[in-house]
Amino acid sequence: PRAVRRHEAGAGDLTARLLGTTITGTGHQHALTSTNTTLGRDGVNGLKTGHTSQAGYCLVATTSQLIAVVLGAPTERARDSDAIALLRYGQTGR
Repeated sequence: PRAVRRHEAGAGDLTARLLGTTITGTGHQHALTSTNTTLGRDGVNGLKTGHTSQAGYCLVATTSQLIAVVLGAPTERARDSDAIALLRYGQTGR
């Protein structure tokens, strides 16, 4: 299953508030590594990757105006390719 949805300008602020990551209380530095290899491509600025043997490779990818959802991809590469294709479709209608 795949989906793309356009969201209003400023919705990114809400997305950031709802999904922001904060590490507090330890006094130590922590490195966070993303498995979202679509970050920075075609304006992708987030959101969430996942994988289980039953669900396959999944991704919710966002830009400042779009949200794309890919579920059940057979590989990470297919998941990422589908997400980028959805976002391009949402931007151009093609």
